[in-house]
Amino acid sequence: MAEVAGALPLMFAGTPDITDIGALLDAVDGVVLTGARANVHPTHFRAEPDARHEPYDLRRDDLALALSEICVARGVPLFGICRGLQEMNVALAARCIPKSASCPAA
Repeated sequence: MAEVAGALPLMFAGTPDITDIGALLDAVDGVVLTGARANVHPTHFRAEPDARHEPYDLRRDDLALALSEICVARGVPLFGICRGLQEMNVALAARCIPKSASCPAA
C-alpha cells in the first residue's frame, strides 16, 4: 500500500503514555490502524469481557480509540484493517459483536 501510494510509513508506540497524538497527527497525512491478535476490550462497547475473546490490549485501546476520535475531528484520513476497523467502530460509539461468526446469517 505504501509503495503504490508513494507514502513513507511511520510507526509509533501503541501506548498513550509516550505518544503525543497531536504531534503525531501534525506530522502525517493519514493513519492506518493495523490488525492485531488482541481484541478491543468489550467494556468499550458496553459488553462483558469473555475469556473466549482474549487477549485484550487496554493500552492500545486507549491510544487507538482516542486517535480515531481525533482523526475524525481533524479530518485526518483514517483506514482500519481488522482490529483497526473495530477500533474505529468503537471510537465512533458503535457496538461490536465479539464473535460475529456465532451470529445467524442475515
